[in-house]
Amino acid sequence: MNDKRNKPAITVAELQRLFKKMALNKGKKIKKHGNSEAILKDMQSDLNLPVVINWKNGEFEVVNKTIMRKKAFKSPDPELKYENAGEEGTDTLVKKYKKDTPMEDAVANAQARIKAEKEADKKKHDGLLDRARLARAKAKNKSTKP
Repeated sequence: MNDKRNKPAITVAELQRLFKKMALNKGKKIKKHGNSEAILKDMQSDLNLPVVINWKNGEFEVVNKTIMRKKAFKSPDPELKYENAGEEGTDTLVKKYKKDTPMEDAVANAQARIKAEKEADKKKHDGLLDRARLARAKAKNKSTKP
C-alpha cells in the first residue's frame, strides 16, 4: 500500500470504499469468475486490485494479490470496474468486464441466513422464558396448595 510508486500512498479509507463498492455493486459478478483471476478497478481513485477468486462448495473467497495506483493498468484478466456517478454517495458499475458474475446473491444469502439465525435465536429465547415462567407458576401453585 505504501510503495513509493503509489503516488499518493493508498489509504485504508480508500480500500474500505473499494470493498464497499465491490460488495454493493459487484458481489454477484465475482462468483462467475470462480477459480480464476480478475482485476478490481476503482476508476475514481485509480486503484487496481488483482485478485484470485476461489469457488468451493457454493462459497467463494477473494484473495488479494497486490494493490497499486496506476491510471492505465493493463492485464489479460477480466476487469471489474467501479466509477463514481457524480452524485454524492452514489456509485455505478461500469459494465466493461468479460464475464457476468453473481456476488449480490451471496450477500443476500448471507443476510437471509443471519435473519433466519436471529429468528431461531429469538424463538429459542422465547421458549426458555416460557419454560421459566411455567416452572415458576408450577412452583407457586405447589406452594399455595394445602
